[in-house]
Amino acid sequence: MDWTMDDLLTRLGVGVEYTERAEPSTRLGPVVLADDLDVDTSDVGDAPSAVVLAIGVGKDALATLLEIAAERQCAAVVARHPDGDSPPNSPNGCTLILLRRNVSWVTVLDALGQHAARPARSPGTPDTPSVGGLPQGDLFALAEGFAERVGGPVIIEDANFQVLSYSSFSGPTDVGRDRAILGRRMPIEWLEHLDQSGALDRLRTTEDVIDVVAGPWQARRRLITAMRSGSRLLGILWVAEGETPLSTDAPALLREAADIAVPHMLRHYDNHQEERRGRGQLVRALLDGRGQLHRHADELGIARTATTAVLGFTPDADLDMTDDAWDRITDHVALTCAAFRWHAAVSRQGRTVFAIVEVPPDSNEEGVRRLGGEIVGRVIPVLQGRLRGATSSLGRGLGAIHGRRRETEDALGALLDGDSTQSPRFVHADAVRPIAVLREVIQVLDERGDLWLPGLQTLVDEDAARNTEFLLTLRTWLQASSNSSEASRQLNLHPTTLRYRLARIKEISGLDLDDPRVRLVCELLLVARERNTR
Repeated sequence: MDWTMDDLLTRLGVGVEYTERAEPSTRLGPVVLADDLDVDTSDVGDAPSAVVLAIGVGKDALATLLEIAAERQCAAVVARHPDGDSPPNSPNGCTLILLRRNVSWVTVLDALGQHAARPARSPGTPDTPSVGGLPQGDLFALAEGFAERVGGPVIIEDANFQVLSYSSFSGPTDVGRDRAILGRRMPIEWLEHLDQSGALDRLRTTEDVIDVVAGPWQARRRLITAMRSGSRLLGILWVAEGETPLSTDAPALLREAADIAVPHMLRHYDNHQEERRGRGQLVRALLDGRGQLHRHADELGIARTATTAVLGFTPDADLDMTDDAWDRITDHVALTCAAFRWHAAVSRQGRTVFAIVEVPPDSNEEGVRRLGGEIVGRVIPVLQGRLRGATSSLGRGLGAIHGRRRETEDALGALLDGDSTQSPRFVHADAVRPIAVLREVIQVLDERGDLWLPGLQTLVDEDAARNTEFLLTLRTWLQASSNSSEASRQLNLHPTTLRYRLARIKEISGLDLDDPRVRLVCELLLVARERNTR
């Protein structure tokens, strides 16, 4: 089918820009992937007027790709815009078309698919869309093709180690492979093995092919590599030795297979994105207690009379993470709930991933704690660390979910306020409720500056004018439960000196420290002030 540069730009729509405008009437050839140009080889024939899709090509490699495309008489290269950087110069005769961030590769493939170069087919073979010679979107066909190409049974996992597809295999029993397929995710034993060996960090950050010669359950040799689109981790590709050893070129073949898989994985994620957004809106409505709660619950598969708990999770550190990284965390929480065979509706709000969990009739709050412990205990590829989490108490009725969400938020805030080296990774709201109450009171005091006592301000002014330590002395004494012996020990003062200071504090400030209500208010105000000056 004939088409032109004008057709190309029209089909890509407004989500693109280009460095030079070719003649609209320029005739175009087939759409090919950057990999199909075989950029590492100089003896590949020309690709006259082809449109090259630079899927998975980083900004550093884009300039080289443009030069090769121009040498081979390609008409255009379509690439992701290098955010924050200037795009490379486009060689004469080859138009560089840049996609904005909101334009997915799947949209491009759908728009240009009818012009894609296809492998030769036998008469009668259906003309189905393909990438790299394999049916696009069919991950099981992809696994079968890779197994034949690389020479061993293959498993394709997403970025959260969930098994998406696998090739058929009738050889010797492989316990790790069997458990991964049956459990639909990498077994925890393998995850810990890769973490301890440093292989997990390499999968997170590189495109290395990792050769694993030993593993849990007397595992056969495996090769593992990451599938990436730029800096985004799309998934993990495994091949294991079968009845015969893997060939010496198996690592190169697996790396090639991972590159071929990129558009297939992008399609997989895009196909699930709309469903994710829809479910996320329903979960957020239940958590906020708005709208037709029964209808939201029905669409999410949550029984109206079920016993539920609300769990919340957030990263250890205040990391600046992409939406894709948050999606991986959300998937991790959902998959762990599924592995427990507990129904859950999961969505992110701000920096917290919430899960509304149906608690089975034969379980209880201890079961919820075990689930939360499993979620925060697992390694997540997008994080340099693990999650921290909290759960609400159990309850029945959809209308109470909003209140349980508040419990969880308060508990998570109290947990994050503590010493991260001493605090548990997952807590029940009841365990930290006193701290949560204190946080709420302090928040009110922060918002109401007019509640600050004039007597305390007098002590602040006296300390500033005379270099005294009245405020420190009072705070230490109050936090020691008004125990003068303990306070003098903490301040390294003689008890007589402490008693003198306390008398001066009463005299200067006018505070009646013999009244327990005055002592309580002073302690709360001083704790709030200390937190605000950290």
